[in-house]
Amino acid sequence: MTLTDKDIEKVRRALNPDLIEVYNTITKELREFTTNIAGKFDEIKSKINDIEIGLGEEINIIKEESKLMQERVKKLEERKNDTEKKLLRELDERQNARDKIVISGITEEKDGKEAAQNIIEKLGLDPNGILWARRMGREQRGSGPRKIMVKLETEDLKQKVMRKKKTLKDEWKNVYIDEALSKGQKEKLNQAYAEVRSKNEAEEEKLGKEQKIWIVAGPRSNPYPKKINRKE
Repeated sequence: MTLTDKDIEKVRRALNPDLIEVYNTITKELREFTTNIAGKFDEIKSKINDIEIGLGEEINIIKEESKLMQERVKKLEERKNDTEKKLLRELDERQNARDKIVISGITEEKDGKEAAQNIIEKLGLDPNGILWARRMGREQRGSGPRKIMVKLETEDLKQKVMRKKKTLKDEWKNVYIDEALSKGQKEKLNQAYAEVRSKNEAEEEKLGKEQKIWIVAGPRSNPYPKKINRKE
């Protein structure tokens, strides 16, 4: 049952004046409380909106950072894959070069394999240890004789050739024998020569007083800079 305004007025008249005053006070306080609550709700709602906006901005920042991190990880993975491919290619090239030598200084008129066999025999080794020998690259007029790539039967034979190559004399004195190198080993050798040139230029005055000079020492497959006396 719902009381009408008239019913409420009748009840108010019938009540004790003190009770009416209490009733009015309670009614006033209830209105004020309701108004305050409504204001608080508006304030809370506003703060929630601000938080949502702030969170939205934070979420966008996090999303952007996550995207950048994903891109960085992708690039790192690509670099890792490229590095692995280069490493495997380098290992394969080194494995392929382990039993090969390169001979330079043999005129084009001479057959590559025959010349290589003569050199091996001159070193006191078995010329039958040569599996094949061929000129490197195309012949170009005025560029000098092409080098000869020689594949030997074993890596041990290659090491023996490298140890004895300094004994070549007479008609072979201008012939040079070097290890076959992978791409990475060639780059390392070029870097070693560049480093030596840089050291000699930077320390020219000091080296002159010491009568010393920087050279590339060690095998071509593993070179390193070394300071020696100029007369060595």
